[in-house]
Amino acid sequence: MPDDLTHRLDSLHEMVPADLGRRLRELEQKLTGLVQSAQKAATAQKEIQRLLEELERQAAKDRAARERQYALTALLEARADYDRQFGHHQVARRTAAGMLQAMTAGTVSPAALLAAAEHLMIDAPGYWLSPALVALAAWAGDSPGSARRAVLAAVHCDLGRSVLFFSLVLARFGRQDTAACWITEYARAQDCNALTGEFTAVLDAVARGALGGPAREHLLDACRGWRDQIRQSGPSEARQVASWTGFIDGQRKPLTETFDPLETVSHDWPAARGKLEAMTAFGHTEQWLQGRLARPGTDDETPGDVTDGLLHELIAAPDQTEGMLLEAVRQRQAAVTGSGHPPPPGEPARTDLLSLATAIATGTGPGEFSASAMRFCLMLSATSVEQAVTDLSQQVRSTWPASIEVSIEGWHHALEPGADPAALEPEFLDWMDAQMAEAMTQASRRRLPIRRSSARLEDIESSGAERRERGREAVYHASLQVNRYYQKWQQGIAAAERCVSLLRAQRAGRWSDAPEPGPFPGLPRPVMKLPDWDPRPPCP
Repeated sequence: MPDDLTHRLDSLHEMVPADLGRRLRELEQKLTGLVQSAQKAATAQKEIQRLLEELERQAAKDRAARERQYALTALLEARADYDRQFGHHQVARRTAAGMLQAMTAGTVSPAALLAAAEHLMIDAPGYWLSPALVALAAWAGDSPGSARRAVLAAVHCDLGRSVLFFSLVLARFGRQDTAACWITEYARAQDCNALTGEFTAVLDAVARGALGGPAREHLLDACRGWRDQIRQSGPSEARQVASWTGFIDGQRKPLTETFDPLETVSHDWPAARGKLEAMTAFGHTEQWLQGRLARPGTDDETPGDVTDGLLHELIAAPDQTEGMLLEAVRQRQAAVTGSGHPPPPGEPARTDLLSLATAIATGTGPGEFSASAMRFCLMLSATSVEQAVTDLSQQVRSTWPASIEVSIEGWHHALEPGADPAALEPEFLDWMDAQMAEAMTQASRRRLPIRRSSARLEDIESSGAERRERGREAVYHASLQVNRYYQKWQQGIAAAERCVSLLRAQRAGRWSDAPEPGPFPGLPRPVMKLPDWDPRPPCP
């Protein structure tokens, strides 16, 4: 056996090549070379990737530079185009501000004002502000014929802006009756189903008396007429009632009064509490109405400041074509500064009068409004608010709980309005005594040792006495709290009725806080002597 093994080992030894070591070394060298080649290839690949990324960055930088240069060129062209077409509008706007200041200070003669305005008529004959300034200068120069012709030209160019401009200017100089005539024309130029933010600002200014008492009554009368016109359509009125219903229902507040032990002995309490919280909406609505309908105090901003602010915005506002070019300039400027391309503003938001009045009255509209504007809009919406109060009141009243179920120490009872604790306590105690007697009878029938039976009866009597006293107090307090619950319910119903009375009283009344006539506080009296006549709207 050993010889056979030796023979096999010798055979295997002969099969192994003599240069096996050399071959292994050569193989190892080849593998090492392959690894080094792979490493060099990976390094080269990284370098190529780096060069490609650098090239891409350079190309992107070059593209950005070219795009910026193109955008800058486009911006310069857009500005030049705007200056060519509407540069004279800016001159007219600066002239308007200077003329108003000069008329207030009396530093320029009427002839100089007329010459400056007539020069604008030559440079910008199609822009509404040019003939409006001619009319203003002709008024200062006591030239009614020229003023009348200039008024016609201004109204022909832009009816809405022209009539508002004359209304504001005349009110600024204390001509409130004529300003009221112009504000009437402004109202006629509006679409009560598509009012813009400009009208909202005018309504706010007029409501606070910035254009005088007559102008306020004229515009508010127009709003009342629009309201009646819109209501005939039906759906719009229904939408406002729904909006007011949601607003009033949102006035509900969680109960701050603690109803203990009623909330622990009644499984009906969560539902009953929600019903009472819904009823609290009318009390809070009454407080809100009283605050809204109270006569507003003095605003921090004087009527003169309000009028000047509106005049500034009106004069500075571009017309539609000019606005499109200004938007193009804005887009080019954004491209140059790298702030992206802002979305175009589009058409100004429009809304109907009833929706606008609801938003202003509830304070949910965009921007801030004076207390006078919110008060008027509430009066304008009084019918919708009254209907909302009536509908919501009927809805809440339909959930009136006839009774509130309680479970006290196993005693079940339906507590109704006017529950008398003095009558319910004996009823509970009689029931409790009967329960104790039954328990003691059953305990005495059990076959227990005399000592254990006596202890059992003592335990029943002791625990029964504790339950009896604890239950008696719970019945007393729960009865009082049920009566308090129904009392607060009736208070909510009474608050809803007072809300309706408040709204009806305001709807039947008129605006009573008219400002004193004459120039507005905060504006100096014009030094320039103005004629007794005023530029008036052209006859239809």
